[in-house]
Amino acid sequence: MERMPTLLICAVGLLSLSGTSPERAPTAGAAPVPNPAPNIQSTESGTALGPQRTRALVHVREALQRVRRDRWTDDEILSLAQTIVVESTRHGLDPALVMAIIHVESSGNPDAVSHVGARGLMQLMPSTAQEIAGKLKLDWAGPDSLFDPVVNVTLGIAYLRQLNDRFEDIPMALAAYNWGPSRIRRRIQRGDSLPVRYIDKVKQVYGGDLALRSQRS
Repeated sequence: MERMPTLLICAVGLLSLSGTSPERAPTAGAAPVPNPAPNIQSTESGTALGPQRTRALVHVREALQRVRRDRWTDDEILSLAQTIVVESTRHGLDPALVMAIIHVESSGNPDAVSHVGARGLMQLMPSTAQEIAGKLKLDWAGPDSLFDPVVNVTLGIAYLRQLNDRFEDIPMALAAYNWGPSRIRRRIQRGDSLPVRYIDKVKQVYGGDLALRSQRS
């Protein structure tokens, strides 16, 4: 599996400091973000982005350009960046957290397949993705649709939100994302500690306090 350059990890760190959630103010003394091109100001559906979301979009787009310019067009990169920012916002999650998960799960490789069959950028199992698609009333085109980055992150972000709603805690939601919610629930019921290796990996890329990363109360 190809590894994502350190530049993307740095970009995720910059994104996590860019004021993309209400708990964090922009970093004092940071260099101003250049004004993006006009077509960055809105999503494809025409929904206007506020200044914080626009900054997040710039950082996500630049991070994706650094690692995927060789195989994605600028329009494809922009579409994926818009999807990450808009869907994260829709579900009350930080785009930087989603980018950190993408790094840990697939190193940014949209064609990644795990030994258990998880696919794409956010390494979704086809059965889970199909269930989420049904809840979102989206057409399910089969397991190979998870190799479409936009489809993958749309379903992956919604799944993370579902897990956070269920466990009411981002670290627990991350553990469930990695281990499966049933296994984590059983560990909780037995009084066992959470598996922390995956949580720590995401936190290392993301930075900051994961307990604060849900924007929705």
